[in-house]
Amino acid sequence: MTLLYEDQKALCLANFLHFKQPELAAGASSGDVLPELKDHLSIKAEHVTSNVWPRGRKGKELRNNSSRSFMHGVEIRKISEPGHVLSGQNGLFVTRPFQKFDIIGEYMGKVTERSGGEYCAYLEESSEKINALGLDGQEVGNEARMINHYKNIADAPNVIMKICYVERLPRVMVVCKRDISIGEELLLNYGDEYTDRYHSEDVGPSIPVPKETESVAWTEMPGGSRSFDSDKN
Repeated sequence: MTLLYEDQKALCLANFLHFKQPELAAGASSGDVLPELKDHLSIKAEHVTSNVWPRGRKGKELRNNSSRSFMHGVEIRKISEPGHVLSGQNGLFVTRPFQKFDIIGEYMGKVTERSGGEYCAYLEESSEKINALGLDGQEVGNEARMINHYKNIADAPNVIMKICYVERLPRVMVVCKRDISIGEELLLNYGDEYTDRYHSEDVGPSIPVPKETESVAWTEMPGGSRSFDSDKN
């Protein structure tokens, strides 16, 4: 439904009162704050491609306090669960609850001019995948390289990888497909190529996913790439 001009004006005033003048939110008339509202609406934001931090010592302090060296809410563990198809290898597990659509972190590696590789994911969307940039985590990477393929571990993956742009450059983010509880292993779909090569036959038990947490119908990997090799974890 399209708002009429007066309705839009009233809504804008209500927002202004709530965020800019909370002490006037109760019982204030539009005439009391209209000049300040006009000043507020006259501010034109500058387009930027990265966050603007304060300059000087204060900005440096804020940046240092905000920076993180590791992905939070996850930890690498050696799989010791009896009957797990990858017992003895590494996996990535959550240490705090995540909700559907949460971003767990960024998959990092070395940018390559080709998308192939055992730990490589597509770094950009391209109609010709053979020419798309790749992100190879075999030699350099972070915790996300320890996420295993879901096959023979669960009925469906609980995370996907999505390409986004941050500071003008492509990044690959690990996104939750459903709510994930503490202690769960993070699992991806590496794509059909990986499945055909390494899982031509079903082996080992499969851990079912509850019906109420079935995954959403998104593309499993950027371009359907084979992003990791669990045999090398």
